[in-house]
Amino acid sequence: MPWLGSKRIAFIPLYRTIPAPPDQIPTNWAADIQQRIEFDNRTGTDKSLKAYISAASHGLADLEATIFPMESIDQQDVPVDALESRMGAQLRAQGFDAAAIVMLGGPGAGSNLGFWSRFVMREGVGVWAMELMHSLTGFGDLYSFNGNMGGFDQMACNCATHPSAYTKAAIQWIDSSKIVRHNGLAGVYPLRPVGLGASQNGGAYSAVRVGDEVPYLLVEERKRTDQFETGIPSEGVIVY
Repeated sequence: MPWLGSKRIAFIPLYRTIPAPPDQIPTNWAADIQQRIEFDNRTGTDKSLKAYISAASHGLADLEATIFPMESIDQQDVPVDALESRMGAQLRAQGFDAAAIVMLGGPGAGSNLGFWSRFVMREGVGVWAMELMHSLTGFGDLYSFNGNMGGFDQMACNCATHPSAYTKAAIQWIDSSKIVRHNGLAGVYPLRPVGLGASQNGGAYSAVRVGDEVPYLLVEERKRTDQFETGIPSEGVIVY
């Protein structure tokens, strides 16, 4: 499914009353969550969730966040949809497109189950974005294959690099017409780095597709074009 335009997302801080070790509630947890979503320049550049979605989608996608009052739960291991019976129907009736439980435990909590996502404060923006992209687009993980894309695709690494041209085309963050079909033995094609999006004036392509049936090859250019693409393993043309 495409993620185009703004999506309404409910963020719900969830405190465990009996964890081991005990959770330490931040002094102003809601403000900390808002910083992570709206404007997070702790590393010197804005690496907030909104900045990532805007950059990765080339301005085609956005989110409207509502941070709810803290909830509590008397469980050590918390299911992704732990608040469904308590809040799910209400949130859908209010027009929310997705909901995210935000917790305080250690990394590795990032997960998704349809409408609901779950992640912790200690996880990076790549994890937050990945789980919400699962929820809002239905696009699956790309790390479960031998020889996966690694740091060249957010959905393979949850490391907040840009998605590949393959992923962006699937969720309509680049137009499929910007992936040129190659036929014949040889061809020359101007490429525009995936982090910059498709050229609006024609000319350069986001990728070249070689082959009509699965499996086929895609060829794209990657450069460290913004604060998120600085995380790619290397610069140049990749073939996958």
